[in-house]
Amino acid sequence: MLLTMSKIKDFLNVLFKQPKLYLPLSAGLFLNGLIWFLIIWRLPASATWIPLHYSSYFGIDWIGPWINIIYYPVISFLIIVINTAIGSLINEKYPNLTVWLFWTNLIVQLIILTSLIFLIINYFS
Repeated sequence: MLLTMSKIKDFLNVLFKQPKLYLPLSAGLFLNGLIWFLIIWRLPASATWIPLHYSSYFGIDWIGPWINIIYYPVISFLIIVINTAIGSLINEKYPNLTVWLFWTNLIVQLIILTSLIFLIINYFS
């Protein structure tokens, strides 16, 4: 199951011809860009420690340096890349699983965006 250039080219042809694949992928990438935008726009860059996670039950439960806030978009982008790579490997044999992987990208982006919005609303507003 080696990922060769011909497999990548074939998968890209399939990807851009099927809306059930490119729509959740493009929506996930858009939401990842929105996460980056919110971090740059709303969170102050400072040398002090800031809250990095907010829970409605515990309140602020993770603090750290400001730079650690980029864990949100970096991890969510890595999930997009990994799921897309796995999808390209298994698309011929399991096309429905590939669709599920692409929708998982979108769901992960929504969860991370929601947690970031709650952090911004409850601490930085």
